Amino acid sequence: MRGLFGFSIVEFFRKWKRSQWISLGLKSEQIQLNNGTSLHCWVLQKNDPHSLENRRPSMLLVHGFGADGLTGWDTQICALAKRFDLFIPDLIFFGDSTTKSSERTEIFQAECLNSMLQHFGVENVIVVGHSYGGFVAFWMAHKYPNLVRRLVIVSSAICMTPSTNDPLLEEFGSSDIEDLLIPKNVRDFKKVANFSFYKMPWLPSFIYKDLLQVYCSLFLNAEFHSAS
Repeated sequence: MRGLFGFSIVEFFRKWKRSQWISLGLKSEQIQLNNGTSLHCWVLQKNDPHSLENRRPSMLLVHGFGADGLTGWDTQICALAKRFDLFIPDLIFFGDSTTKSSERTEIFQAECLNSMLQHFGVENVIVVGHSYGGFVAFWMAHKYPNLVRRLVIVSSAICMTPSTNDPLLEEFGSSDIEDLLIPKNVRDFKKVANFSFYKMPWLPSFIYKDLLQVYCSLFLNAEFHSAS
């Protein structure tokens, strides 16, 4: 049972956001790649791939860990949709993207996003990556310099070392970064939220429980199905 009395406020909000994105012209696409990957992407494509006239620049938005495309870029879409063709994927193991491959690297994520853009006929793109998505964006620019015309990396520790997370782990009271990335209970979720947001507003516990069930299940379910 989710949320309060079985009603999920988070799922209701997500459904409302999906409707809003559709009203802006975005389409929910599920692309089957040749490597056993099923990649979900929100697409706003007004360019004609076969015409060079009146072309809008294409932008790929790569979300961070714990989110999906819908959640990671919600507040930017209204402004960006006025100027860009948009491609907003769920990274593999997040949202509705899964794979039968045993690959678990940012390089594999980048390769899949490249294949997805080829599917849509995109020849060059501005790539914006946030947090974990910044690592994927970095590898896209490294592997496909003729595809990536501009690169924007936001809040990503590209130059991190094995000891980078030590102060955070000590403050959190854990020895494994997974405890922060995938909290298992409401108490830990609250701690992660306070670490992640500046002046995190107070929320009742049932909202945290709802968030935990929705967003952690997006990741855990995708990884489970990919391994089965």
